[in-house]
Amino acid sequence: AAAHWHLGLTLEVLGDFAGAVAEYHKALEIRPNYAEVYTSLAMLRMKDQDYPGAIDLFQHALTGNPRYFEAYANLGVAYNSTAQYREGATAFAQAIEVDPKNPSIYLVHYSLGLSYWHLNLFGPAAQEFSKSLELKPDYAPAQELLARLRSMGKLAR
Repeated sequence: AAAHWHLGLTLEVLGDFAGAVAEYHKALEIRPNYAEVYTSLAMLRMKDQDYPGAIDLFQHALTGNPRYFEAYANLGVAYNSTAQYREGATAFAQAIEVDPKNPSIYLVHYSLGLSYWHLNLFGPAAQEFSKSLELKPDYAPAQELLARLRSMGKLAR
């Protein structure tokens, strides 16, 4: 199963998406709950902006591995992309719980802040943008949105 998954990843990098999908399905025939393969398929769906399809595949990945950081983080992105911000916030919070020391955790905090922003929860949004900046002080998107919250009068100066 791992060999088919890795071959699929290689084909994907080479631009052979149909070949990659075929290899991913071969991997799933051998190992039906292979979380990484479901995540690879979901990421292809996201590239095609098929967010509902990606959400379904990320959920399958999490059935196979309920502690899979990448699936939670990307599930949150897919939810936010379909304006399901409450579900996105839940997925991002689960990613943080699963692996708070992940190298890309600053992005998850930022994305959780975006979910809160869209839910008009400006205080929690600012907290997440601030946490993102604690982890990566030069992360411009978090700096910009935190400054925007202040300029909108949503936070004390």
